[in-house]
Parts: sequence; C-alpha cells; structure tokens
Amino acid sequence: MKHHRDLRHPLEQMQRESRHMRLGETREGAKRWYIYRRLSSDYEREFENLFFERDGIRRFVSERKNKGLPVVIGDFMSDGHALSGFLPDAGLAISLRDNTNERIRAEYVAAHISVLEGDLSHAAAWREIDRWLDVQAPDSKKFDLILCCPHGPMTLFSDDPRFLFVFLQRMWRRLNPDGGMLLTQVPRSFSYLLESWERTLHIQGIDVLSDMSMLKHPRFVPKQDFFSPQYVEISPHIRIDRKISDPERLPVWTEEELAEKQQA
Repeated sequence: MKHHRDLRHPLEQMQRESRHMRLGETREGAKRWYIYRRLSSDYEREFENLFFERDGIRRFVSERKNKGLPVVIGDFMSDGHALSGFLPDAGLAISLRDNTNERIRAEYVAAHISVLEGDLSHAAAWREIDRWLDVQAPDSKKFDLILCCPHGPMTLFSDDPRFLFVFLQRMWRRLNPDGGMLLTQVPRSFSYLLESWERTLHIQGIDVLSDMSMLKHPRFVPKQDFFSPQYVEISPHIRIDRKISDPERLPVWTEEELAEKQQA
C-alpha cells in the first residue's frame, strides 16, 4: 500500500474537519461528534456483542491485574473521560483538542491518565504516542488495550477504505503482542469489506471477532447527550486479540484487490 500519496484525500478531509471538532460539535450529514464525556459503561455497551459475559472490558483488565500484568490503555479519538472507570496503570487519550480544565486534569493525574492533543492524520501525533509509551510502558512500549469508538469521526473514513486500514495498522503495531486487545468501530460504509477481511485474518491465525452478523440491517439507538443527535446509527465493531505468534503487520489488500471488492 502506498500510504502517503494515496491517502492524501482522506487525510486532507480529516484535517478540514479538525477545526470543527475543536469546537466540540459538528455535523457530517445528520451526525454529530460523540466523543466527549463518555463513561466506561458506555464503552461496555458499545462492545458488548464481542464478549461472552457482561462487562467484558473490565474483566479483561481485572484478569491482567490478577496475573500481575500491567494495564496500559490507549483511547483513540476520545477525551479520556471513560478511562478512569477501567482503572489502568496508565492511560492515554488522543484527541484533536484537550478540553480538560484544571479540576479534571487533577483527577486525570490521580487516575494515571494523560491526554494527547494531536491529529491522528499526521505522523507527528503517532510519534508523540510512541514517546508516551516509551515512558509509561518501558518494557513492552505497547498498549495492552486499545479502544476506539468515536461515532461521528468514523464517517471521515467513508470516502476511502485505505485510510481505515492504515489506521488499523498503526494501532496494531502499538498493541502488546503478548495478549493485547484491540476494540474499534468500523464505518458501516465498509461493511462489505469487513466480513471478507475477517476471514483473511482467520486464515492467517489472527483471533478476530466482529458483530457484523448482528448488524445486517440498520439499527438505531437513542443517545441522550448534548453533542449527539437523538439517534445514532450503530456501526459494526471488531475485536482483535493479539498473540506472540501473530504477524507484525495486519494483512491488508492491494489497491487492485480493494477496487475489485468495491465493484463487486
């Protein structure tokens, strides 16, 4: 994949929207950003179809802690509010704007949570993430858990699936190969790619699970939040559990393969 040249259009689209996200709300079609002041319980509901028991994320964190393992969490496209509910040893939220005030910053410090103000369409933000990992996860230099469920911003991927795969690749490279877990939304517009890509991962021995089969028909859920519309369309979600034997890079399709799937 030719990342920089081929991804110019979707990256520029994200950058154009950055100014609106800094204001805390914007519209992409009929949708608003829904990334501010979310709770850990919101995340549990978001990904509940990917676990066999309730509170699957908390259980994952507890199991690691019971084994004496560290829990370093990355929350992408978020203000970090939900992280405190998972009690990480260290947590990093990546957002276009740090909207925390002095009181919230003090609470975050006490909860070992940091907020990185950065644009994930720029390499500089990923370098800042790596520097944070060097300090907060000196042994693995990886996240043990990566979360990404921003709703509105996911619509920015709708023009070109290559950006989505680059974004997944960059998160995967920063996920602990010794039992790390990645939980992310996928734009509904790429549902036609998700099932086929999931099969590709399974063939290569990568443990992946999606709720695509449960979302064959559009469903809507009520959202009571100032920065969200009354109803938000549910996006598919994927869970990938990484293990030592997994490849360093996720399998992705070539431009020709993507073109064939888009025309199918």
